[in-house]
Amino acid sequence: MTSIEQHRAQWFAGVAVIGAVVLAACIVLLLHWDALGPIFTNGWREIASVEYVIACKKTPGQRGKTENVKLKPIIIYVVLLSFTPSFSAIAYDPLDCLKDASKVDKDISVGLATKLCSGAWTAEPVKCYAQVSRVDTTIPRGIAIDLCAGSANAENTLKCYEKAGERGFARFLATTLCGVRKPKVSR
Repeated sequence: MTSIEQHRAQWFAGVAVIGAVVLAACIVLLLHWDALGPIFTNGWREIASVEYVIACKKTPGQRGKTENVKLKPIIIYVVLLSFTPSFSAIAYDPLDCLKDASKVDKDISVGLATKLCSGAWTAEPVKCYAQVSRVDTTIPRGIAIDLCAGSANAENTLKCYEKAGERGFARFLATTLCGVRKPKVSR
């Protein structure tokens, strides 16, 4: 797992925990509103009737105008908004793949890295490319990229390639068998 993926995983875990706590608190408040209402003391008992009184103070110690605001819709709105950033934060795109590919192979050309990362919405192609030399120590870079480009599961792709090699398949056949099928371009 690359450092980018580790950072995103940690951030997502933190956001998920915070979101779960907020969601649980809101659910408890909504389900047990009548029982929790009396906890609020003195002039704030209106909260138990699902209306929140916003007090505007004219002078210290005096209450001014009040405005009734429905609390349930506000809580629901806050809960929904709390989950919005967590989904976009974990997005992995082909540009992230290019960065990871350049970290794995310092000498990879932009063209080959683009071929590896084309349509990569997960880090699996780079994981596969980083580990393919453990399975085949003399595999040419281009064949390794053909094998790993578009991979959805690096471990399974490499296991398939290894088993095909054990059965006597040539590299290009093993790559065709275990790699992602490329669309044929007709001209």
